[in-house]
Amino acid sequence: MISGVVFIIIATVLIFVSVKGWSGPYAHPIVGLTSIILSVLQPIGALFRPHPDSSKRWLFNWLHWSGVAAICLATKFGNLLPKPFLGVVIAFIRKTVIDILQVLLIGAIVIAFVITLIILLYR
Repeated sequence: MISGVVFIIIATVLIFVSVKGWSGPYAHPIVGLTSIILSVLQPIGALFRPHPDSSKRWLFNWLHWSGVAAICLATKFGNLLPKPFLGVVIAFIRKTVIDILQVLLIGAIVIAFVITLIILLYR
């Protein structure tokens, strides 16, 4: 993991040297820098990873899922990935999105139930 971060930093410096600084307000450098930041945050998140039962675990999970976004951004959404690997990335993202939607749906149902209960009790 440390060597990956070192190589990312070296590559970033080489890119900035090659283009002689920031190359302008275009999509490519913005997407690239976003990918670099998300990639470097992964080992930092691993250092501070909370226990699975911790109330702050959701924060780590979101940071870790951003690593998938970094992979997709870095490869222009899979243009450079072998097809089987792209399928794995898409399946992971799909599962993650479905998990998030399920949590949101359950939360909405609980909130609706509580609001209904409050209305019925204070009527």
